[in-house]
Amino acid sequence: MDVNASERSAEVLRGGARATLRYLATSHGWDRIALAEGEFHTGDDPIKADREAQRVFEQFVYANRHLIDNSVYDIVGEESIRALPTEFEPGTRVIVVDPLDGSTQWAIFSHAFCVAAYCLVSGADRSLKLESAVVATPQHTFTWRADAVGFEFRPLHPENAAPIVTQSAVEETPYVTPSIAFTAFKPKDRKAAVQLMEAFSDWNVMPIGGNPVTPYVVTSGLTAALTLRPQAGWDAVGILLASSASA
Repeated sequence: MDVNASERSAEVLRGGARATLRYLATSHGWDRIALAEGEFHTGDDPIKADREAQRVFEQFVYANRHLIDNSVYDIVGEESIRALPTEFEPGTRVIVVDPLDGSTQWAIFSHAFCVAAYCLVSGADRSLKLESAVVATPQHTFTWRADAVGFEFRPLHPENAAPIVTQSAVEETPYVTPSIAFTAFKPKDRKAAVQLMEAFSDWNVMPIGGNPVTPYVVTSGLTAALTLRPQAGWDAVGILLASSASA
């Protein structure tokens, strides 16, 4: 594994994520942050936002692909599902991205969402292997590299902020109430969510799941994150990060 190459691909992913988050924070649906008294935000169009976020991410990656040897074969993911060849020339890269993970929360209150992406690179055997991965929330970025132990944790801004290498989870303490996060915003999740809330009635419950919260099991006081539905590859980047530490 080329250490420098994995660092460069991770930086391209982080840069694409920052550009995408910047778009999502200033998109048309959130031009009117201040509402009149008694007026409620009815939610933006998450389908349109997903597509535009994908465009912004792709635009950044292709503008900076020289940093990874102009080797990007394609950018695929939730908004761009395409069949790929079974073999690639060595050094070829494919990037997988969910440009707006947590679109329901973004649409309703512009919080608890993230950009999740990972880079695959073809080796001598012409098959794709994980090289780097990123989860970026509006506050933090979490970076995983195949050649490193644990993962890196840093604030989203400034861009040159020094990372903290995280190899183990924050220890539990009896003075903090245990907490659990799982998806509960969508109607199809409600029945299971209510059952879980009853089962964990003495825990703090966060009705948000997936990539936007999973890394925080390692880096903060969140005790557990639970997935209620089958996951695609781009849904599990946070699990990849957490599994690289002792969470």
